[in-house]
Amino acid sequence: ACRVAELSLILTLLDYIDPPGLANGSFKLPVLRDKNIFEADFFAPETEWTRYATKTKFDWIVGNPPWIEVKGGKITQEDRHVWDWMQSNKQGCPTGGHQVAEAFAWKVASHIAVKGVVGLLLPAMTLFKDESKAFRTKFFQQNRVSCVANFANLRHVLFGEQSLAPAAAFFYSPRIPASSDEVDLSEERILTYAPFRANQEANRPSAAEKQKKTGKRKRTWNIVVNANEVRELRAAAVASGDLLPWKLAMWGSHRDERLLRRVRNRFPTSLSQFADDNDLDVHEGPQLRSQREAGQETLEPVKGLAGKNRLKIKKLQRCGRIFEFPPGSLKGIEPSSAYLRLRGGRQGLVVSYPPHIIVDASRRFAVYSDEFIAVPPRYIGISGSEDKAQLLRALSLYLSSDFVKYHQFLTSPEWGIRAARTALNALLRLPVPLDALGNHDLQGWVDLHASLVKASSDQQASKKTLPLLDGPNVSGKLSCLTAKMNEEVNDLLGLTDSERTLVNDFVSLRFQMTDGKVNQEVVRKPTEEEMKEYLFTLRSELDAFLEDQPGLRHELVAVQDERSAMISIDLKTGKRKSILPQVLAAEAPTAKEFAEIRKELLKERSQWVYFDRSLRIYEGSRTYLFKPLQRMLWTKSQALLDSDEIIAETLLGEED
Repeated sequence: ACRVAELSLILTLLDYIDPPGLANGSFKLPVLRDKNIFEADFFAPETEWTRYATKTKFDWIVGNPPWIEVKGGKITQEDRHVWDWMQSNKQGCPTGGHQVAEAFAWKVASHIAVKGVVGLLLPAMTLFKDESKAFRTKFFQQNRVSCVANFANLRHVLFGEQSLAPAAAFFYSPRIPASSDEVDLSEERILTYAPFRANQEANRPSAAEKQKKTGKRKRTWNIVVNANEVRELRAAAVASGDLLPWKLAMWGSHRDERLLRRVRNRFPTSLSQFADDNDLDVHEGPQLRSQREAGQETLEPVKGLAGKNRLKIKKLQRCGRIFEFPPGSLKGIEPSSAYLRLRGGRQGLVVSYPPHIIVDASRRFAVYSDEFIAVPPRYIGISGSEDKAQLLRALSLYLSSDFVKYHQFLTSPEWGIRAARTALNALLRLPVPLDALGNHDLQGWVDLHASLVKASSDQQASKKTLPLLDGPNVSGKLSCLTAKMNEEVNDLLGLTDSERTLVNDFVSLRFQMTDGKVNQEVVRKPTEEEMKEYLFTLRSELDAFLEDQPGLRHELVAVQDERSAMISIDLKTGKRKSILPQVLAAEAPTAKEFAEIRKELLKERSQWVYFDRSLRIYEGSRTYLFKPLQRMLWTKSQALLDSDEIIAETLLGEED
C-alpha cells in the first residue's frame, strides 16, 4: 500500500516538472518513505511515524480504519498496541465492544490542526448498537461533527460485494476547548444523509437482470444525493447517546419521534416492568446442543427433554404473520440433542414451558401456545403460570400488531441497518398498555385471539404449503380479523388518525426498503386514486392549520406526465367548504417543460456524485410542488410531512 501511494505521488509530481529538467538530470525524485509515507502501527509508541506525528499537525485526515473488535482473552501481537491504548483511554475515549475503528476515530483527533477536518469511514453500527452508547455520548460532546453519511441501505452494492458491513462516513473536528463541560450544544446541528437504494435509479437492477435472477447485485458506480434524504439533527439529542435520532433520520421523521414519545409517556410501563408486575418470565430460548457439538463447552443433560417439541426454523422462513405454528413446523428433540449449554443459562428452558408466547427474532409473529415448545436461540419466550393464560393470549395479540413491529423497528439497533432482527433489550423496552384493559375488554381480546387462531388454522388446512399471511394469500376473514386486531391496539394506545397513517404506511410500504431492497411496490408509479388520497390528506392538513380563519380553503391540482407531477396549492378566500382536489394529465408542451425541470434539478457535483434537488416554489397565495411519480412519495404519511414543511416555510416567510 505504501509503495502504491509513493508511485501515485511521484507520477503526479512528474506532471508538474518541465521536460528539460528531466532531460538534463537536474531533477531528482524525492525520497518519500519515512518522510511523507510511513508504514507503522498507528498505536505503537515508538516508531518513525510516532516521532514525526508528535511534532506535526495535519489539516486533513482521511481514511478507512480496520473494522475489527479485539477481545481481551485473545489478544494477538498485531492487536497488542491498540488494545493497550484502549485500556489506557477507556474513560475519556470509550469504544463499543473494543471496536478498533472507534479507537482510530478518537486518536486521529489528537493529530489534527486547529482548523483541520477528519473524514473517516466507520462501521454504521457505531451509530446504533447499545455497546457504543458511551462512545456516542463522549464523541459528539468532544468533537464538532459537521456531517454523517449513513450508507447502511447500500451495504450490498457499495463495495462491489467485497464487504457487506454497513458503513458511515464521519466528518468532524475536535472542539477547542475539548472539555465537554464547557460546550453548549443547544444551537448546533449535524447534517446527515442516508441514501436508500430504491432512490438510486442507476444502481437498481434492470427488468432483464431481474428476470435472469443471477443472485448478483449491481455494483454502485455513482450516488445521487436526493434532497428528501438529507436531514439535520440537533447535536444535543445525538450527544445523549440514544440511537433513536439516527434511526429516525434514516427511517422516520419528527412525527414518528412525537408518536413514540407520546405513547411512552402515556404508557410508561415497559414489557420488563409488566412482566415483573405479573410474574412473567421473559428470556431468549435455550441453547441446546448435541454431545458431538460440545467441543470445549460445558453441557448438562436435561431430564425429560427428549421427545418434546422444538421449532424447525427453516419451515418458518416464509411464514409471515401467524397465530399458530403450521403443521410440519414442530419436531421432537432427539435424545442426543437434549443437552443444555450451561453458559447460556437455564432461563431459556423456563420460557419453553406453557402457557407461553414465542416471539420471532424479526417480530414477524408472537404465537401463544399451551404446549411445551423449546424456544429457538435468538427467539424470545414469555411464560407464566396457568392463571396467566388469558393475559398471555392478549399480550400475544399486542405483540403481533403493526404498532409493535413499527416500534421495534425504530428502536432496535440492528433492524434496518445490518440484519432483520431485534434484541431482547429492545423488546423489554416496549411500552405495554394492557394494564388499561378491564376484565370485559380482556375477554374481548381473548375471543379475538381465538378467532384469529381458528381463521389461521382454516387457511392452513386449505393449503398444502405454509401461508404467506402478510401477502396475497391472506384469506378475507383472516385479513379482516388482523385489521380488527390492529384497530383494537390502536384504540387502546389512543392513536390519532394521522398517527395510524404513520404506522400503516411504514409497515405496508416503507418497511419494504429494508436491507437495500428495491420493491416494485415502492418505486412504481402511483395510481390516480393513490395520488388523490395524497392530495386529500395534504389539503386536510393545510385547511386544518387555518381552521380559526373561516372562509379560507386550499385548492389542490396535480398535473402529471409519465415521470413527474406539479402540484399547485392555491389559497382561496370566501370558501366555507373543502375544495375537491384534481389530478390532470399534462399536455405535450407541459410535459416538455417537466423534462427540462427534471434536467435542471439533477446537477453533477463531481465525477460520481449528483444532487437531485427538490423544487418548492412560493408565489403569493400559491405554492408549487414538483414530485417524481414514485409510490413512496405519494403516501398519506408523506402528505403529512409535506404539509409540515409548507406550513413551516410559510411561517418563516411571514417572519421575514
